[in-house]
Amino acid sequence: MQFPGRESYSKLRVRALAAMEAMRTHHNGETWRLARTAGVRRTMSADCLSIPDKAIFRIDQSYGAISMIDWIDSVPLVGLLNAQPTMVAAKRRGFLPVFGGAQPLARVSL
Repeated sequence: MQFPGRESYSKLRVRALAAMEAMRTHHNGETWRLARTAGVRRTMSADCLSIPDKAIFRIDQSYGAISMIDWIDSVPLVGLLNAQPTMVAAKRRGFLPVFGGAQPLARVSL
């Protein structure tokens, strides 16, 4: 699939998953956040959930939404997907990092 004037999904997927793996490798055991386009976030979420490429648009990715993924060894555990920041703050349970004004722990260019 390719939208007019944009890169193909296959190229975006390769780029996004390589960046996610690089972050996991270089920041293993750390908390980090990534702010990117819906396409990149959707691609990463789909990969973690083993959702086939043809079904990626079944994952909603709202502007400013928060998704949280933990890895147990090399297995992703999706704990939160497409939540609004106000939802996260209202239901904070201690294991969620503090959002709002916090500086990114790590940055990656996609």
